[in-house]
Parts: sequence; structure tokens; C-alpha cells
Amino acid sequence: MITVYDNAMSTTRLLHTIGHSNHDIGTFVGLLMAQQIETVIDVRSWPASRRLPHFNRALLHDAITAAGMTYLWFGKELGGKTGRDESAPAFRSRLGELSGLAESGRAAIMCAEENPLNCHRTQLLAGPLAAEGVALMHIRGDGSLIADAVLAPERDAQLSLFAED
Repeated sequence: MITVYDNAMSTTRLLHTIGHSNHDIGTFVGLLMAQQIETVIDVRSWPASRRLPHFNRALLHDAITAAGMTYLWFGKELGGKTGRDESAPAFRSRLGELSGLAESGRAAIMCAEENPLNCHRTQLLAGPLAAEGVALMHIRGDGSLIADAVLAPERDAQLSLFAED
């Protein structure tokens, strides 16, 4: 298990991230509760799953709220659509809301991919959030935590493969 956390991060605005992967709903909620998450922000563009219907928006909302957490859906503005305009007012506004949530309590950005390197949580949202002074801590499927700062070199190397010269 890899756990990466340092005291400097305790004074930084912090958001957790999590991917629902193929977990059953009990395991998923348990991962959130183990980190004392109070608010779950779903950033999936399309908050539904044919294969895992318990992650459809309405059912997920019910499970999250039954566990005493708040469920929010920001997928319209922060979803992983290609060609996302990071300077768009709606995108910037939702980033500001995420920043506020990081300051006011324990919140987690949620998407489908377990591995944060394969998800827009890191590829699209990590950079703009870091610019807002928000650090990301990824909750992995086995319950371990890893700071986005540790993943950044690998993510940046992956993204550079697609950069235009």
C-alpha cells in the first residue's frame, strides 16, 4: 500500500479524488467514509453506468446521502469532454466552488476510473485546481492514498506525448 501525505499538505486546501471503478456500492461508500468525506462531487459528464447501475446518478445520490454525505453533480461543467475550454466562465465558476469545498470540509471529486492517471480528474482538473492552491489526494481502490504531486511527473510525461510541437 502506498500512502503519501505530509504535514505541509495539512495546511493546504485539499480535495480528495476517487474513481468508482467496478466496486459494489458498499465498498465505494466505505472508501469514502474511511477518509471522513463529507461531500462527493461527481464530475462524470454522463453520470450513469449500464454495467454498474448502482453508480447511476439517482441511485448513487441515495446511497451517498443515506451514508450521511452530500452528493453534488458538476459533470456538465467539469466532465471529461474533449476540447474542454478551461477559460469558460462555467468551468471557472465550478473550479471556484471546488476550491471553496476544499476549504470548508472534506470533499472528494468522483469519476469512474480507479487509476487517477487514466482519468480527467488529473488530466483536466489537477492543473487548474493547483493554480487555485488546491492539492489533490487520490483515494485508490485498495484504500491507499497518494498525493497528486507524486503522480504529476508521470502524468506530465503521458500528456507530453500528445502535445503539439
